[in-house]
Amino acid sequence: MAIGTVAVLVNAVVGVLTVWLVVESVVSRRRHRQGDGRQVKIDDPYQAAFLNGGPLRTVDAALATMSDDGRIRIAEPGLVTIERAEAHDPVERAVLEAAESAPNGALNTLRHTAARAEAVQRIGHGLARNGLLVAPSRDLRVLARWARIQKIVFLLAIPAAYVVTEFVGDTDWSKVGDLFLLRVGPGLLVGWFLAVVVGQNVAARLTGNGARALSFHRSENRHPATPAERVAIMGLGGVEDKTIRTLLVAAATTAFVAVAAGPALAGEQVSWCGGGGTATSCGGSQDNRGTSSCGGGGSCSSGGDGGGCGGCGGCGCG
Repeated sequence: MAIGTVAVLVNAVVGVLTVWLVVESVVSRRRHRQGDGRQVKIDDPYQAAFLNGGPLRTVDAALATMSDDGRIRIAEPGLVTIERAEAHDPVERAVLEAAESAPNGALNTLRHTAARAEAVQRIGHGLARNGLLVAPSRDLRVLARWARIQKIVFLLAIPAAYVVTEFVGDTDWSKVGDLFLLRVGPGLLVGWFLAVVVGQNVAARLTGNGARALSFHRSENRHPATPAERVAIMGLGGVEDKTIRTLLVAAATTAFVAVAAGPALAGEQVSWCGGGGTATSCGGSQDNRGTSSCGGGGSCSSGGDGGGCGGCGGCGCG
């Protein structure tokens, strides 16, 4: 087969796959974006925490509040003891229930168990209904997986094209030297770049309205007064007690493997995993700049955001 024909076929395949991936990502994001487009104001620190860092940051905000007023005690080497079983809201109640079920009150287990509790998950569903977040779904996770596959294949195809043109003994190939690479390389690079962009876009949960609502909330709370508000906006850097902050950060950076995501909510899918964040739905809450510390990877662990991060491909745990 002529080298020119091979190059045309490679570029055609790359072009078709890339166009399909881009179009499908746009359609899928629009399909799963809810809300009527109106600006929604958030005034609840737990909503701000969820927007900023997902379910885990929401739980960390509750832990900071309950530790600050003495209802729970967080001690070395990351153990939680209930001092007063008092809950002022559903999220705090979920934390208490998780503390009771966590083996020896392990902080890492408590955080992930509470993050999957109905009260915390419903915050994400409510934000999605108001158009501030894009709810994770199976098709978005599949699309994110395809984006990762194409990114890897296209990137590896570049050195493969060079190796083929250099070392295959056929005369038609050996004469062109790097020409074949120059013919297919640009298309592969463009395909790789767009696969990276699509992967990030699919994993992103924060909508334009969500980003504006979060920005407005931050501007109104430049000097957060409560522990929950400080964690919501600043991450674990907002925890004033250094010892507790260190323990929470350690728990956020400890790998966690969830055996089960818990029961589905009535009429809703438990889809917000323990991570979560502005870029992906996973991630820890240790970043003190008000953003998720995770990347766009793919695990449902914590903090590192990724932690969950990994983008979990959208981090659906349901």
